[in-house]
Amino acid sequence: MKYELITLHGVKLIGIAKEIAFHKGTEECPKFWGEYFQTLIKPEIEGNAPDARQQAAIDNHIGQYGLCDCDLPKRNCLKCSEENFGKCGGTFRYVIAGEYEGGDVPEGMTLVDLPAGQWLKFQFEGGMKAFQQQYQLMFSEWLPALQDIVTEADMSVEWYEGMDINAPDFKCGVMLHIKKK
Repeated sequence: MKYELITLHGVKLIGIAKEIAFHKGTEECPKFWGEYFQTLIKPEIEGNAPDARQQAAIDNHIGQYGLCDCDLPKRNCLKCSEENFGKCGGTFRYVIAGEYEGGDVPEGMTLVDLPAGQWLKFQFEGGMKAFQQQYQLMFSEWLPALQDIVTEADMSVEWYEGMDINAPDFKCGVMLHIKKK
C-alpha cells in the first residue's frame, strides 16, 4: 500500500449526495455510482445534449471522488456500521464529486469544502477489486500501527483515476485529514 503526505488548501468539491444507512454501505455505494452513471454520464455518451446537472458533472470532473462523512468525530469509518448504528440517524452522507471549477451549482448538487491541512493519501494497488480489501487493512492494521498520527476528519475521501475500474492498473485510494500527536 503506497501513501504520501499532502497539503490541501481551499479545495472545494461539487457533487451529488445521498444518505446511506451504515449497514448498507457496501451495497448502496456501488448502486449509487450506477445511478450516477445512468443519469449524468450515459446521456452524454449516447450523444444527447447535456442538461445543467450533466454539464456540471462534465465541467467539474464529477466522479473523481467519493466523499463519506457523518457527524461522528474521529470515528473509524470501517466500524461505523457495527459500533455507531443509530447515531446521526444511522446514516452517512456519500457524495460523488469532482473539484469545483466555479459556475452554477445546479439543483440537486452540493458543495463541500475539504478541511485545509495535512492529508494522508493512500494508493491502493490492483484496481477496484482490491479496493475493499486494502481499505479494510488501512483501518484495521496500518492506521492503528501509526503512533504519531491521528485522523482528524469526520470524513474520508476516496479518489479515482482512470476509466476501467476492472483494470489492474486502475488507480484509486483514500485520503484522510490528519494531525501529528
